[in-house]
Amino acid sequence: MGALDLTALVSDAANVAWCDKHGGFLAVKQEPGRYEIHTMICPAGRGLSAQAGAIAGLRYLFTRTDCVELVTKVPEYNTVTKAFAEKLGFTLLFQREAAWDRPKCSVGYYRLTFDEWVHQDPQVKAAGHRFHTDLEAMKKASG
Repeated sequence: MGALDLTALVSDAANVAWCDKHGGFLAVKQEPGRYEIHTMICPAGRGLSAQAGAIAGLRYLFTRTDCVELVTKVPEYNTVTKAFAEKLGFTLLFQREAAWDRPKCSVGYYRLTFDEWVHQDPQVKAAGHRFHTDLEAMKKASG
């Protein structure tokens, strides 16, 4: 398999791409509010750096675009990507047998919604805590 030419997808303003020297992520808009995520990380880039990039990307998609649902497909042999998706909060919707061509295998279809994400993102939790702390302080100050 040769190099992928993602020029058309990356050039499309409806899509969102982010990367570093080890690879990146591409969110392809499927319909209003729904994006399909593609993960392309070299083995040298796996770990905390990829996780931090993914978390920042999810935050961007859910707070700076119309995104309310992310979906991704993971071939059964790609256990690293499966574990990564699950660590980020994606849940398995269903499995399709023999749906992948190289090699022929089943594919898991995963999803992460805005409602699921908002309950797990640490910055959202911290902002909510600050908001309520400030609100209580204002109530006390106003009597």
